[in-house]
Amino acid sequence: MSETRIMREIMVLANNAGCLLMRNNSGALPDRNGRLVRFGLGHDGPNSYRSSDLIGPMPIIIGPEHLGKRLGVMVCAEIKLPGQAQWHPTTETERRQVKFIEAMRAAGCLAGVVRTPQELENLLRF
Repeated sequence: MSETRIMREIMVLANNAGCLLMRNNSGALPDRNGRLVRFGLGHDGPNSYRSSDLIGPMPIIIGPEHLGKRLGVMVCAEIKLPGQAQWHPTTETERRQVKFIEAMRAAGCLAGVVRTPQELENLLRF
């Protein structure tokens, strides 16, 4: 099974749960003048984050002071292949992915590595 197929299954599950996850391609390519153009969230330079594959808000209604208001909680799902029970980042890109997940969690987002639709369900149950 490919990451693309897993990602599609996870996006359907997220949508059914009311969570709008969007594909977030990131990287860098030269423009027609040879200048490097970086794209994707948080991909601003050599020491930047590498943001997750799927990103989007999950509306949640909370506490009495927020009664009737809908608030969005950012969801960041870094997709990996099933069977990688423990993911140990070894490349610079993977270390930046971990840095992004940790920063998003610290900001109150739901963020993590997701290998299956069930792992997304667990991530969304905070």
